[in-house]
Amino acid sequence: MDIEGYECKVLHHYLAHDHPAYYLPYLSMEWRNIRDNLGESCPDIQGLVDTLYSNSYTPYRLHGNGVEDQGVPDKLEMIERDKLLVKKMSDVLWAHKDAPALFW
Repeated sequence: MDIEGYECKVLHHYLAHDHPAYYLPYLSMEWRNIRDNLGESCPDIQGLVDTLYSNSYTPYRLHGNGVEDQGVPDKLEMIERDKLLVKKMSDVLWAHKDAPALFW
């Protein structure tokens, strides 16, 4: 689903449940839209980051040409928590701790 920066609203209910009805092993986000608060849809980005970490997700930077490059990434780079809000990046893949390895 391409929800253009509305992850805060869409994922809120899923991440708020201790035992959600479904499992999302990976969340791919156009991070620049979230970081820039596109459409004022994510005013509490720190809250989103904290919730993702507390739900056992780890962020990885997707290298390449961003949205235009829909192929398999050459590599994934784990992003340090303190770099998520200050480092300029386009796309982020959040992988759950129980998700099978894709590229790493």
